[in-house]
Amino acid sequence: MLNGNASKGLDLINGMVSLRLSYLTYSGSIFQNKIKTPYSSSIWSLTPKINSRIARWCNFSYEFNYESNFLNVKDTETQSSSKSLSQVLSCNFAPTKKYNIELTGEHYYNETSSNAAKNIFLADAEFTYSFVSGWELNFSVKNIFNQNKYRYTEYDGLTSKSKEYKIRPRNFLVSAFFRF
Repeated sequence: MLNGNASKGLDLINGMVSLRLSYLTYSGSIFQNKIKTPYSSSIWSLTPKINSRIARWCNFSYEFNYESNFLNVKDTETQSSSKSLSQVLSCNFAPTKKYNIELTGEHYYNETSSNAAKNIFLADAEFTYSFVSGWELNFSVKNIFNQNKYRYTEYDGLTSKSKEYKIRPRNFLVSAFFRF
């Protein structure tokens, strides 16, 4: 297993950039019908991220993640691979000290060795109003597009792997806070 992380503050963008790398390799055996079958597996991922305060009233953060998985069953022609991408963009707008708007979008993409692909996009929005007296009123909507499930199955000659993520339905929240 190898992991690495590097980051650098940049005055040019009034923010920071970072890069995370990860690599994992594994070799083992499974028994099928009392026959020992050796295999090897490797996973690597790359995650760049940038955040910036592009104006006094606006900042953003963007993170991209790419992951690749590979499985090779020795002494057979069985191989499988999968790729996944995820992206998260968050923008925060504060045109005055009283108002704050935060918008977030997330995109997920998975591709299997059979070239099947699955996408999903999620979005959230939040508005906050700050009163002079220390009170804050917050309105938020999560899962704007009301996605309820993200599911896919990967097949290879040896196994199948199903993933299913149940997603909380769209919800609205009004909340009040007091700062002292």
